[in-house]
Amino acid sequence: MVLTSDVDTDFTAYEIALDTLPGSPREIFDESGRAVLRDAAPGSHVLGIFTPDGARYDLSVDLRMGDDWRLEVPIDTPRKVAAYAVPSSTREIPSGGWITAFFWSAGAAVRYRKMDAEGRAVFACITGDEAVFSAFDSKWTCIGTTHVKLGAGEQVEVPVPLDGADYRVRVLDTAGEPAHKAFVAVTHPGDRSGWYAVADPTNADGLTTIPGMTASRLLVSAQLASGESSYVLADFDNAERLAEVRVDASWSLCIVLRDHDAPAGHVEVSFRDQIDGLVRAWLETSEAGTATLRRINEASFVVGIEYPGYFPVSVRLKSTPSPELQEIQVRRTGALLADFDRSGLALTDARLELHSVEYDCSIEPWLAQGKIAASPADLSADREGRLRIDGLPHGAYSWTAALSDGASQSGRVTVEPGSATTLRVSF
Repeated sequence: MVLTSDVDTDFTAYEIALDTLPGSPREIFDESGRAVLRDAAPGSHVLGIFTPDGARYDLSVDLRMGDDWRLEVPIDTPRKVAAYAVPSSTREIPSGGWITAFFWSAGAAVRYRKMDAEGRAVFACITGDEAVFSAFDSKWTCIGTTHVKLGAGEQVEVPVPLDGADYRVRVLDTAGEPAHKAFVAVTHPGDRSGWYAVADPTNADGLTTIPGMTASRLLVSAQLASGESSYVLADFDNAERLAEVRVDASWSLCIVLRDHDAPAGHVEVSFRDQIDGLVRAWLETSEAGTATLRRINEASFVVGIEYPGYFPVSVRLKSTPSPELQEIQVRRTGALLADFDRSGLALTDARLELHSVEYDCSIEPWLAQGKIAASPADLSADREGRLRIDGLPHGAYSWTAALSDGASQSGRVTVEPGSATTLRVSF
């Protein structure tokens, strides 16, 4: 973890804990703002950054498999956000109330501030262009929320109206019956700032109330007492302000990765929900190249492969009510080393155009998207007449090498997986 600041900051006054549980050991940041958390297991974690003024800054992150991961978190930025509760005919400013700020900073982050007598709370370290501010009473019942664009100013005022409507959610179990003691959480569609967990579980009729919401369309997640969960995009724009969530966790998404006919085993795969854009899981494929996302509702996902040694792939797939393998073709990668010469002397004015036969496209868009890397980056020869391209999906390529005097040559080359293929071009 690395803290950065736009102002002079004593980083040693900040502490961090992995998973903010009672008794979790804390690490102190050093003078450069660096702290190392070792032996963290892959998966979802809440990192707690404890500030000198006694506030806590929670950062929800997903750590993927690998040796080392670096998170850079900006703190003490010049921007100050003053959020203030706006009373209504039905709700006054609560005594001992709180305002929370959900935003994005290397992960979903939340900061808590107590309201003053006028219902105001001032936040620092709010990064990004948007955030969700919520007002709570002293019993942590949400009484208002607003989703705002922050703009670029150093002093930002955000009103939080306390006249939001009370919405109701009915949770049904897998048999379609009201689910008692289910837990509900909501967030704004497409918002990466965080979820608001409803304090009261559902009653015997499967109902719970979401107080103080101002959006008519919300992403609603429900979890049964048995642990099964589902989420839906719910519309509250009806006379009853009621939405139903049926938990049907019998659906699954089963995939198999193959490189042509060969299974791609032990490859990390991400499952990104198309509704809110959040990654629901990272799974590792088996030896046979299979992976299964279980206990989900009917849903659509963007399945992504960005794993060392494989060309990046993303595919949109839907879950199925019964296990059904859906194939994703992947390609292992290799490198191409091109040497340009004339009569044994290196040519420094050569430029290479490379076209994938399988994908029927030039490699230049891949280079611009960061899917592959080239040195030199403009696909021209260096001072020794050489060019290296890494991360190419293995297979056949057509090529054209051109010189500044107009001379050119063309041909074909096959890039092998897991190794560097040499292409010698002599004029």
